[in-house]
Amino acid sequence: MAHKSITIENINIAFDDSESDLSPVLMLHGNSLDKSIFRRLSQTDLNQTHRLIALDFPGHGKSSRSDLYSIEFFSTIVIKFIEAMNLKEPLLLGHSLGGHVAIRVAKKVNLGGLALFSTPLIDHLEEFSSAYKNPRALELFGKNTLVEDEILELGHLVGLNPEDGHIVKAVDHDFRESLISNLVNSGDLFEFGIWQSLDMTKKIFLGHDDPLMNCNFVKMKDPDHVVVIEDSFTHTPFLQNPTKVSSLIQQYFK
Repeated sequence: MAHKSITIENINIAFDDSESDLSPVLMLHGNSLDKSIFRRLSQTDLNQTHRLIALDFPGHGKSSRSDLYSIEFFSTIVIKFIEAMNLKEPLLLGHSLGGHVAIRVAKKVNLGGLALFSTPLIDHLEEFSSAYKNPRALELFGKNTLVEDEILELGHLVGLNPEDGHIVKAVDHDFRESLISNLVNSGDLFEFGIWQSLDMTKKIFLGHDDPLMNCNFVKMKDPDHVVVIEDSFTHTPFLQNPTKVSSLIQQYFK
């Protein structure tokens, strides 16, 4: 994967690109993570069938910080990235927070499909407490300053190895509280209605062993488009089981 960057909305956006002529897959990471969570996926045979691109959201990884952190702003960044890179009908892969961003992108961009991993469809803000079965995770996702033990704890919950704590540590300290504040101020999300309106191949993939997600809540919204994986598939499966992720994408998205 080549390491690159592009300026969008006056922000330097870092991204990795396998640089092929194959059909593109654009990958969006979760809260307090970065594009490196997809590095093992690029080592699977998915790299032989698709052009793989993963970006760092503003305030994450090697991308510049921002004065604004919101799902809508991140979706604007992704839309303009797709346009600037001239990506034709990419398959959009959204992980956790990246999935919430991807849903909004899908309203405005012609996609080759939408694959959400560990992302619930949230209509009303109070549903977050039902969708996420671990209150401690929600607490950490909304806390700006994390001490070393909390960095390790959050990393463990999302499936990082202990040596990957630097990924969480690198996130802009203003990001988490700013994201939550903008989320609350923007009001309810009504994501299921958006999801229903999308005329494309779409799936939500969940791990049965995910320590964060309430699988029953996610399945309740749209059982026909939810795939629950029973083995070795936690909140960030691109790290624990990239081969399975690769096979799922190739199975459901031709």
